[in-house]
Formats: sequence, C-alpha cells, structure tokens
Amino acid sequence: MRHESMIDAAAGASSLAEAGNFQDAVSLYKVAVDQHPHKASLHEQLSQCLLETEQYTEAYAAAWQACSLEPTWPDAALTLARCSLNCGLLAEAHAQYAHYLAMEPEDQSAAQEMAEVRQLQRQQLTSNIGVPGLQIEELQDAEGGPGHVIWEAGIVLSRYLVNHPVLVKGKRVLELGCGTGIVGITAACMGAMAVLTDTAAVVQHAQQNVERNASLIKAKEGSAQCATLVWEMSCSSSVLHKPYDVVIGADLIYAAKDIGPLAETLATLQQHSSDVIIYLAHKERNLGISQELIAQLSSKGIVMQAIFRSGAVTVYMTS
Repeated sequence: MRHESMIDAAAGASSLAEAGNFQDAVSLYKVAVDQHPHKASLHEQLSQCLLETEQYTEAYAAAWQACSLEPTWPDAALTLARCSLNCGLLAEAHAQYAHYLAMEPEDQSAAQEMAEVRQLQRQQLTSNIGVPGLQIEELQDAEGGPGHVIWEAGIVLSRYLVNHPVLVKGKRVLELGCGTGIVGITAACMGAMAVLTDTAAVVQHAQQNVERNASLIKAKEGSAQCATLVWEMSCSSSVLHKPYDVVIGADLIYAAKDIGPLAETLATLQQHSSDVIIYLAHKERNLGISQELIAQLSSKGIVMQAIFRSGAVTVYMTS
C-alpha cells in the first residue's frame, strides 16, 4: 500500500506540474519525498516546482539533496545550478554549470546560462572592489587549485588599496603569492608599478589576467608584470634583488609549514629594500597558525600591526 500511495502522490504531482499548478504539485511532491526520501528524481522534480513558485531556498535544498543522492545525474546538477543562481550563490552556480556541461557538453542553452553567471560574477567583483571594468578570471576546473581562485582576503586587500590609493600610486609594488593577480592588478589600476609573483604554473594564469586588464592599467598610468618566485629559493631570486617601496600579499598562509619560507622571503627582501612597507591580508582559519605567522615575522624583525578588519580578514602593516 505504501508503494502504491507513493506512486499515486508522485503521479498526481507530475500531472499537476504539467498542468501548471505548481503550488499543489509542491504539496504532493513533498508527500512523495517523505514516503521515499532516497529517490533523487522526486527531490529534483520538487525542486523544479519550488523554483516555479519562487521558493528559492527550499528549491536549492531539494536540488542539493538530489545531487547528493545521484552526483553524476546531469539533470540534478543543472537544477542545482539554476537554484544556486536564484539564491545569489554565483560561485556555486558556476561550479554546478561546469559540472553539468562536463557531462552534457552539447547543451548550448546551459552554456549560455553559465556565461551569464560569469558576467554576473564580474559585475559583483567590480562592485565589491570598486574598480569599474576590472576583469579577473578564475580557474575552477580540476586543474585549478587555491592559487587560481579569488579568495576573500584578496578582495578585502584590493578594496583597501582602492580606498587608500596613495599607498601604492607611483610606487614600486611587489605582490607575493599573487594567485589570480587580483591585488597586484588592482594596485596597478591605482597607478602602481606592480610585479606579481607566484609559482610558475600560477603566474601563467595571473599573466592572462594582466593582459585582460592591460588597457585599464594603462589608462590609470600603472604597470603590471609577472615573475616566478618560489619562497623556498627566494634567497637566490633576482626578483628580490630589485628595490621596492611596497609589498602586498593576501591569504598567503594556509599551513604552518609555509610560514618559515614566507618569513625568509620577506627578510631577504628587506635586505635590498630596507624602507619597504608590507601590507598583508590574512583570514584567520586557525588561531595557532595566525599567532605563529606574526611571531615568526617578528623574529625576523618584521613587526606587523593590524590596521583594518573585515569579517574574519585582518589587514596588517609593518610598524
């Protein structure tokens, strides 16, 4: 009897949805889902009806459940992408569209929807930072990694420079761990002569973003170039042998093992640029790592003081 009632509920919900009566279809799909919580198709169909009735948060939850039950089901991924978009979760929407298109590469309609999400992300980024026309592309596929994604600390430090352009305008600026290049490119848009550094693989992506913003940087009378810098070999790097006025870096430390190489790199830099001012944006994920970062820098004579906070991100400056 339970199986028959589940079929009746699902069939009734489907008939109502086809007739455009989505609100009543939602009620019946919820009955069917309660009766058969492990059936992904019911969650996905419920999600679609919830989208039609503009119940976006519930639609997202139902689509997420469908994807959890069947991670490789294209329909569920596409529905979750659309739910994420309607909830304003642009990064997740982009990721889910990419996941869907990896399974259904010929779907031009979904590809267009994904392109629209990327445009919204660009507009959001421009608004968050305050540099009209700024274009920073991420790599969110399997070949990406932390250095190819825009992180919160990068946005916070970029916005800080936009609000205080005198810190970098007309100055020689070195960015460590540039990732996408967002902070160094922002500095260049404020009139800095910026050198963006990271590992060889990451710098290739940063260079592409520099080229995307070449006209904007030129219009702001700045400049930007990229160079490879591995902290563990920084003592012999010619990049650090040049004079700089300012050093910037955002979200440079994720693990305690990276603190020593960063401290050595900054100490080497100060040997050639004794008056350099350092600005670091750090998101506290682990209190012990954050405290160790400040302590090891201090042991090298690099004393940092907090000058600005935004959520879990703190901007530090050499005192």
